[in-house]
Amino acid sequence: MLRNCRLLMPFSVLLLMLTSAMGQDVSDEDATGSGDLKNEQMSISGRYARFEKMLTQMADIMARQDPERADLLRRALGRGREDLLREKIEDAVGLLSDGDLGAASEKQQEIVASLQSLLSLMQSEDRRSSVERERERLNGVLKNVRQVMERQKAARISTQLSPAPSDAAPRQQQALDEAESLLEDIKSHDGDGEDQGEGKQGEGKQGESEDSQDGTQPGADEQGQPNSENNGNSEAGEDGEPSEQSGDSESSEGQSSENSGQQGGSGQQQNSPNTPQTPGKEQLQKAQQQMQQALDAMQEQQRDQALKNEDQALQELREAEEKLEEQLRQLREEEKEMMLASLEARFQRLLIVQTQIHESTISLAEVPKDQWLDLAFARCREVAQEQTELARECAGTVALLQEDGTSSAILLAVEDIEADMNSAGEWLRDSDVSELTQSVQQDVIDALKQLVEVMQKEMQDMQQQQQQSQQQQGTNSQQSPLVELIAEIKVLRNLQLQVNQRTQRVDRLLQTVPAERLEALRQQISELSHRQERLLESARELQRRSQSQR
Repeated sequence: MLRNCRLLMPFSVLLLMLTSAMGQDVSDEDATGSGDLKNEQMSISGRYARFEKMLTQMADIMARQDPERADLLRRALGRGREDLLREKIEDAVGLLSDGDLGAASEKQQEIVASLQSLLSLMQSEDRRSSVERERERLNGVLKNVRQVMERQKAARISTQLSPAPSDAAPRQQQALDEAESLLEDIKSHDGDGEDQGEGKQGEGKQGESEDSQDGTQPGADEQGQPNSENNGNSEAGEDGEPSEQSGDSESSEGQSSENSGQQGGSGQQQNSPNTPQTPGKEQLQKAQQQMQQALDAMQEQQRDQALKNEDQALQELREAEEKLEEQLRQLREEEKEMMLASLEARFQRLLIVQTQIHESTISLAEVPKDQWLDLAFARCREVAQEQTELARECAGTVALLQEDGTSSAILLAVEDIEADMNSAGEWLRDSDVSELTQSVQQDVIDALKQLVEVMQKEMQDMQQQQQQSQQQQGTNSQQSPLVELIAEIKVLRNLQLQVNQRTQRVDRLLQTVPAERLEALRQQISELSHRQERLLESARELQRRSQSQR
């Protein structure tokens, strides 16, 4: 992985150089002759062409070892082609040749914007893994918040039913200890410089005041700023923004970073501007204060006041839970968007290569096999190897969908594609380019086209939902599915149609194929039986999902 990161670095550097060169062209065009500008623009055109070629080669090299980064490179290629970057650069050359500096300047500005967009995409290769890590962390925090809520509910019941309020103090102390432990973990992650030991031993409001006055760490500044800085961090963490947005609170983040840098190596790492701030932290701090006040009221035998504080603590915990759930929903949507883009790039790649293999198979079949020369047999073995390698690449997509675990029909479709690719590869190794081989390859192509359409449609729907800003709120304890239920049902329907059509085709071929091909057809019948059973299982799973959504 580290090696691949290093391999990607030159591409980002080259993009930076191209962007810088384009910016220089725009700014210096009044002071430079149009002939010199034309030559510089032609040089940039050549560099971008080499950049595209290197990107294509590296994507092919990394496809097997690191398909995720290969997908990123292909998406970058696709983004450049969608933006017509090469055409724009060539247009700029033509405008400079004509001496139209104004139009050339406008065109160059468009090129710079496209290059900057491409650079942002190239630098986002680790975003998905960071989103996964953050989702895992926040799920753990959410689980702990709910555990504290259960403890607090039990403490409140004990306060209400105990003969004396002080008898319920141990349960309240237990809930308070768990809340403080959770806050310590959160502050450690967010890079707060507050003295955790003082915070845990504080006594009510007086304890909070003593923390701000006497609990200053040796690494804090001489004016005793840690508390105000931590408050700033709490506000930054409350809004629940993703990691790249948390850097917007520049003053609070910068001050916390300075303090933690003086406190030690671990704090310095955790207080990076890119460290995601935990949503709901401020509500947890308020809940902690209410718990402490409830404990003080119990010790003074003030039942009503203790119950009031406990109710307020529960309300703050519920708000913290809601903020965590909302942030988890946003992260899941971001992860889904990246996953859909990755799958769409994979399916596009598989479709292009499978189409080429299919065309080669048809070309070989145009000559009767009894007339093949050694060159034709060698070419057939090459095509078989290409088909087998493509099946291995498809297996990586199967693993990706299995890891996500939210889309049964899409997974089933890709598993069938992999199986068909392997079957076609075996037949090609036997120099079989018959109708069965060609028809199975065509089924693969049709299935891939449908999956590309599904991914594109899902991404369009997600963009529309984001623009409308009316996404449904709800509990995010379970992972939302990669694609909507209706899309999975359509995929399942097409898989059933494919099974029906292939059954009819195999039945027809059984009447005409030579005896040596009967075994392959019998294997297909067994495979079709297995697929029919899996289709039934997937249909039942979709039915259960449909009923759960009612």
